[in-house]
Amino acid sequence: MILARFGRAVSSHDWFTALVELVLLVVGIFFGFQLDRWHDERLDRELANEYRLQLIADLEVERSDIIELIAYHESVRDYAEVALTAWDQQPLVEPEDLVVALYQASNILPFTSARGAYDALSANGLIDLIGDPALRSRLAAYYGQATNGFTPARRTFS
Repeated sequence: MILARFGRAVSSHDWFTALVELVLLVVGIFFGFQLDRWHDERLDRELANEYRLQLIADLEVERSDIIELIAYHESVRDYAEVALTAWDQQPLVEPEDLVVALYQASNILPFTSARGAYDALSANGLIDLIGDPALRSRLAAYYGQATNGFTPARRTFS
């Protein structure tokens, strides 16, 4: 409709009306693009919030898994200390308990990272939804280290 009126104004040499119609057309297009951009930004904020909640849930699962892993390795260490007495001195436990301690000391429990949200962000190219560059860097360092496997700190047995 505006284009038709603009065309009539140009053909009748009504330059003021043509200019007003052109300005209205440009402003309308500008607002249309702006509304589209605002809508996309709102969707990005909602998506970022969903991923933030998923990242928090993944990290909470990992935290509880690490706590359990530490308890497991402490138990294995205790069995190892019992088993090591067989080399240094007379074992303080019964032979059956020594066999159990030797077996339990040889066990390992692999660590698997809960990284679904981070992997989805990375794979879909949405990592920029995490607005803070420092946080993106810390997440990349954390999950980059997690892909190399969990290496517990070495402990000395006393």
